Amino acid sequence: MRKYTIYSLYIGLLFGLFACSNPSNNQQTGGGLLDECPIVASRQVDNHDTLTTLHLSKVKEKEQIIPLSALTNSLRLIKLENTETALVRQGGISVSEHYIGIHGFGQVPYKLFDQKGKYIHQIGSFGQGPNEYKVLYDDQIDEKNNRIYLLPWTTNKILVFDMQGNALPPIPLPNRIPKGVFNIDTQKGQLTMGMIPFKWLENNMTVWQQDFKGNILQQVNGEQFYVGDDYSNEVYNTKNTTSFDFMQFSWVPRQDSLYHYSAQENKLYPVFTTDFENSEIIRHSFTELKDYYIVCLMTKLTTGAFGSKASGFRYILIDKSTLKGSYVKFVNDYLANIEIEYPDLAFMEGRFVQNFDPGDLKGKMETTLSTATGMTEDEQSKWTQLINSFSEDDNNYILIGDIKDSHTLTPAQTTPGVQVIAPSGYQEMEKTASSLTHIDTSDSKDTVVVTTPFFYEWKNYFRENNKYKDWDAKNEKAVMIRAAVDEQGHLSQIRLFRKSGEEKLDEEALRLVKSIKPIDPAKNKENEPIKTNNFIITVYFPPK
Repeated sequence: MRKYTIYSLYIGLLFGLFACSNPSNNQQTGGGLLDECPIVASRQVDNHDTLTTLHLSKVKEKEQIIPLSALTNSLRLIKLENTETALVRQGGISVSEHYIGIHGFGQVPYKLFDQKGKYIHQIGSFGQGPNEYKVLYDDQIDEKNNRIYLLPWTTNKILVFDMQGNALPPIPLPNRIPKGVFNIDTQKGQLTMGMIPFKWLENNMTVWQQDFKGNILQQVNGEQFYVGDDYSNEVYNTKNTTSFDFMQFSWVPRQDSLYHYSAQENKLYPVFTTDFENSEIIRHSFTELKDYYIVCLMTKLTTGAFGSKASGFRYILIDKSTLKGSYVKFVNDYLANIEIEYPDLAFMEGRFVQNFDPGDLKGKMETTLSTATGMTEDEQSKWTQLINSFSEDDNNYILIGDIKDSHTLTPAQTTPGVQVIAPSGYQEMEKTASSLTHIDTSDSKDTVVVTTPFFYEWKNYFRENNKYKDWDAKNEKAVMIRAAVDEQGHLSQIRLFRKSGEEKLDEEALRLVKSIKPIDPAKNKENEPIKTNNFIITVYFPPK
């Protein structure tokens, strides 16, 4: 399921390390990323079908660095609207020309945003009734035809909504689908679906096409793709090319392939596989880009309270044209060279897309900067300034980069910049020493807020006056209070912004904030005290 996105290195190193040649001799000439690497794959053509096979033993152990700017034209960091109804978790993302759709793990409804991060509304709702769902497995935004399609986990129908959130008649499916991926042509009224075949299903299929009434038009038998009635297996469809790509991940290591579905021939034909030769088969998955294949090898297995999970990931990048390849590490050189975790999951629908908790992103960038060497003052200042604009109290950040054309696959020659986008009037929540956070301007649109209010003694004040200073640190809580601050530093319009789930803690947070002494007010560019509306102060239990 490619939509779930389940960091150092200094920029100056990247241009010496991204290819396979000796760093001192590596000069980029405008060719492919892997031009100096050995040929690691072979190509077999059979009746116009082409199968590329990676020979694992031919891949050199040396790991090459691939900067994200070598694969994308730019990167946008979109700060999602930070209101209570707009909050999201890390999870599935779909991106269209003007919209972003997000569904998180667990009991979280599908939420629709525009490309500036402004929250529009939720689509459907959590539950078991009509047009409701518990967990979503796949989705598709078709804004051209004013449609959003949602595929719940273990379902017999695809839910259909218009872009305004109105429910439309669902598309019935011939099976109850345990885990599936799909692509819909709205104008043709036709659905292509791929799924993990289970033996208990009435119709033994793995890929098929049908109309919107549930009538099967053609199908591929699922018997040869059966890997066991095991919900730990997954099915993938990245939509990075014009083909319907299809792969099943099996928890039990086995030899398998990445397939394309040919509707004209009603056939799944293999396009990529890996030859482990005499070595033990490793759990793996394949991702197809326009010009590359990415192989993910899961080299370790971790066992915990909730079962086993794969860990110790290694990645191989193979050039489709030259068949050259290497072990690689992908780094985001737009964001201080943080390592890109699960890069195979980040490329979908022809884009690089990630969904970040702001605290996680901030922590990864800080860690990378703290270990980097040889960084210029300008680079250090640039990334530090960006980090300081992040707040752990923000809603999630979405990273979106458009994939380059093959003839321009070279890294940026200077430190690339990231475009930060937020909805109009975005609640920035930039933390200050007072723990008060500015999220709006003053009443006058012409007033520029240069400094936000400061309450220098906030830590000691909350520690000394908090009735619940001994609150269990293993179950820590936070209450966010909204307030206005006048020119004299007095607080007013104090109200709850985000609750803790404990009524007594919410009440205590309000009491503490209401009793705060005058603070240093915000100032404009002339260093004059000004009134500011809509500030946030966070009260922690136990106090920090």
